[in-house]
Amino acid sequence: MKFPFLWRKAPSRPVLDGAAYPVTQPETASRILRDVLSAGGTEEPPARARGSENDAVPLSSRLSVGARLDDAKRRALDAAGTLTALADKETAQAISSVAAHLQRQACRVAFVGQVKAGKSSLINVLVEQPELLPANINPCTAVITRLSFGVPDRPQSGAQFTFFTREEWRRLSHGGRTRELTDRLFPDFNWEVLRTQVKAMEDRARQKLGTSFEELLGKEHLYEEIQPDLLVRYVGAEHPDAESLSERAEGRFSDITKSADIFLELGAFNFPTVLIDTPGVNDPFLVRDEITRQNLEAADICVVVVTARQPLSATDINLLRMLRGLKKNRLIIFINKVDELRGGDSVVQEIGRQVSATLKQEFPSAHIPVVFGSAAFAHKALNRDTADPASSNGSGDGQDASTGPLQWFNHADIADKAKAEAYFLKSGLLSLAVAVSEMMSGGPIADSIGAATRLIDSAGRNLIAWLEIEAGLLRRAPLEPGQVRKELDAIAGLRLELAAKFDTFPEKLDAIYAQEVSLIKQRLSSAIQAFIPEALASLAGHDIARQASQIDVKLRMRLETVFLNAIEDTGELLAAEHEALKAELSALLDGRGLTASPAIILGQPLALTPSLAALSEPAALGFTAHLTHLTGAAGGEGPGVNLQELIVADFAPIIEKLAGEASRVFHEGSSAFTRQARALTFGPIDAAIERVSSALQDAQARPHEDAEASIHAIRESIANLKPASEARHTTILAQAAGPRL
Repeated sequence: MKFPFLWRKAPSRPVLDGAAYPVTQPETASRILRDVLSAGGTEEPPARARGSENDAVPLSSRLSVGARLDDAKRRALDAAGTLTALADKETAQAISSVAAHLQRQACRVAFVGQVKAGKSSLINVLVEQPELLPANINPCTAVITRLSFGVPDRPQSGAQFTFFTREEWRRLSHGGRTRELTDRLFPDFNWEVLRTQVKAMEDRARQKLGTSFEELLGKEHLYEEIQPDLLVRYVGAEHPDAESLSERAEGRFSDITKSADIFLELGAFNFPTVLIDTPGVNDPFLVRDEITRQNLEAADICVVVVTARQPLSATDINLLRMLRGLKKNRLIIFINKVDELRGGDSVVQEIGRQVSATLKQEFPSAHIPVVFGSAAFAHKALNRDTADPASSNGSGDGQDASTGPLQWFNHADIADKAKAEAYFLKSGLLSLAVAVSEMMSGGPIADSIGAATRLIDSAGRNLIAWLEIEAGLLRRAPLEPGQVRKELDAIAGLRLELAAKFDTFPEKLDAIYAQEVSLIKQRLSSAIQAFIPEALASLAGHDIARQASQIDVKLRMRLETVFLNAIEDTGELLAAEHEALKAELSALLDGRGLTASPAIILGQPLALTPSLAALSEPAALGFTAHLTHLTGAAGGEGPGVNLQELIVADFAPIIEKLAGEASRVFHEGSSAFTRQARALTFGPIDAAIERVSSALQDAQARPHEDAEASIHAIRESIANLKPASEARHTTILAQAAGPRL
């Protein structure tokens, strides 16, 4: 299905009037916009059939989200391909590994928000299939749905539905973590209050699935194509008054479905992207809640969808706090359903001021773009009839536009298309595309691509230096074999000295890691001990349910800050050690007085990006309000509950998991760094030593044989490497000096 929009070249800036403008306009929006609108403002559209010259332009041609990021990746991969084709085996393997990592990159964008905020409707518009994700879902059975657009190593069409395993279902149907927290906080709590809810879900699943219920657990259902109403069976709600066979199939598998994966071509995205449709957080069944949090923790960008009638409610603010607690600083707020507002631009502007004031008060250091829009407006544009306009003139003969007579729209056609264009502009999709593209172009993936580009450039220039040294030795080998052998032995001795430095470095890092992990645990434990008096003081005179969840959030945020600061401190310490190693190795290299000035290339900087999943694990303290809400109890300390002991006990395993995660990223990062550094350092040296040694042996066996063929091959490699390397180096310097996207 295509969008019925008049084709036109992209303007230099978005038309963001009415309800479609962002309150917080991205600083580089005008530059990014050229990347997210069709044809880049320069290219003509492809040839079309007769009557379609002014027909619908699909969203995939209109919103090329991530175009700048894709261009940077493509240039890096081209450079990597050139280098691996000409490099020695070790260097080629190291660069191939870097290229493979780039090739697998995909930006993960999570859509989060309350039920009925319009998340699924907004995603359906981006997919250009208005009914793909069912809007009617059961909050107790809602599942994570991931839509992969052009993601490498995944299908480009079809779907995969994953069911809970038997162990996961056991935890889900018997309470699992929910029951554990209940027993710890309320020792005399009547568990049957919650048990009736989960048992109802289990009974419903068994009734719908019959004898196949047990067989389906732990299985997957795969489809090569997405069929009509397919997702309704797996993620939708039951039909309230099912009569027909299709109605009875609605929601058939939703109780046992853990996740749904939809595979699509790139569509509106130039860069491989995964859209994550989440059912929300604070689910009474914490197995589903944990799955949601894990997917949010993995997201690169979060689009928080709220309604225009009640933007940034208390629940929305709590959601934003939770996302910030997961270190999700790359947030966009999409205020949906502006079509339901009355009062025009003045109402929208007033809501914008209120939202900005709330964000400034709650998150003073955060920069969160805010976009106004309407999925309903986008749906109206998408669902408009796209019949061939020539047919309205009575000449729909299907001729090609290049051979048939020119056809004109009548007044009704023009008015209809203008209305569709207005709906599209007011939908907020352009502004959302700008905001997402901006975050893509300045986020971790962009940093990874930039670091890879710099590494490829450095490795290429270093390879050129060693090839020039090799060519010089080969030229002199037939005439001065003794002197060349002496110089070659000196290079081999240099290699041994460099290797000795490398061999002792991992042991040094291991000692640092052990010390730093222990220090991280101490810092986290101290943070909790320092926080407890403050927490207890805030509870004075109040019941637990009224204050406990806020205390829980504050403690998690404090632990997050302490943990990430500790990781950052360790990262700076490791960076200093790496620089010291590089200085030692460079001193050895420079002391040999080699021509062409080769360099020490240690690889990409060590990236310490630990998971914060441990901080999202539920604890009894934060679960209090939910329990008291379910039971109608008056909340308060149960008999024998000591809050200080409860907090320490609750967060002790979280501290252990955080420390374990720190240890993991330290060792994995160090291992990858060492492998890459060795390959890039020794690869060109080993290749030069091997080839020159072979040439010396050939010169001794065949003293009159010309070495020009080998030298010519090296010169060709240098000639192929140099222009690309110099161009990349110039680009890197320009990017460093200019504004960063």
